[in-house]
Amino acid sequence: MLADTVFQERVQRVRNHLKDVGADYAFLTPCANFQYLCGFSYEMRERLVGLVVRQNDAPFLVAPSFEVSNLEDQTWIEDILPWAEDEDPYELLRREIGQGNGGYGLFDTSTPLGVYWDFREKTHKPARQDLVSPFIERMRLTKDAAEIDLMKDAGKVIDLAIMGAFRQATVGITEIEMRRLIHEEIIKHGANPTFAAVQFGGNSARPHAQPGMRKLGMGDIVLLDCGCSISGYNTDMTRVAVAGEPSSEQNEVYSIVLKAQTTALDKVHAGMTCGAADGIA
Repeated sequence: MLADTVFQERVQRVRNHLKDVGADYAFLTPCANFQYLCGFSYEMRERLVGLVVRQNDAPFLVAPSFEVSNLEDQTWIEDILPWAEDEDPYELLRREIGQGNGGYGLFDTSTPLGVYWDFREKTHKPARQDLVSPFIERMRLTKDAAEIDLMKDAGKVIDLAIMGAFRQATVGITEIEMRRLIHEEIIKHGANPTFAAVQFGGNSARPHAQPGMRKLGMGDIVLLDCGCSISGYNTDMTRVAVAGEPSSEQNEVYSIVLKAQTTALDKVHAGMTCGAADGIA
C-alpha cells in the first residue's frame, strides 16, 4: 500500500493544474484516474460516487450514505458528502460547487455519459469545459520506487498463480475449472484477479477466446493469458504449456518464438519504443 502522503501530493498537483489553466474544479467518477487520486477501486453502478477537486478547498467524495463507512476505511480523503435514497446527489453537489452556470470545469474521459449529462443539467453547466484525464495520465506514466515495487509484486503473484495452476491441472479438466484454479491462486497470494483467458488445444489459436467447457486432452496446447492487481497496479502474463510430451512440431514452433524473444530482449535499450522492440522479435 502507498502512504497517504503519496495521494495527497497527487491531488495537490491536480489542484495546481486547475490554477494553471484557470479551471474551477475537476470531477471524476470511479476509474483508474479516480483510484490514482483516491487510493481505492470502486465499481459504480446506478448510484453516484464521485470525486471533486477544487483549487483552494479540500477534495471531497460524494457517495450513497450506506457506503460512507466502507469508503472511510479505504481512502485518505476525509470529506465525504453523503446522499440518502430520497435525495438527488446532483442537487447536493450543486450546493457545494456553486449555484448557476458559468465557470470552467474539467471532467474525466471515463465518466459515464448519463452522469455527465445529469451533472450538467442539475449540478453545474460550465461555460467552458475540458478534460483532466490527459494531465493525470501523464502523471501516471512516471512511477516512483514504491509503485515499481507494487508492479513487481503483482508480477510475482501472477507467475506463482499460473505455475500453481499448471501443477494442479490434470487431463479432463475444463477451461473454466482451470480459470477457477488461477483465480484461487491469485487470491491466495494476496492479489485481485483481473482477467484469465484459458484456452486448450485448437482454442489456443483463437485470440482472447473465452474459457468454456472444453476438456484438456493429452498433447493439447494450454494457453494462459492472465492478470492480477495489487493496489491498482496490474500485470499481464501469457504462458504456454503442453499436456504431456510436446510433439516435434510444437518444439519447433517453441524454439522459433523463444529465439525471437531472446533476440529482442538482448537488443532492448533505454529510449526504444515498444513497436521497435516488437519489430526485432
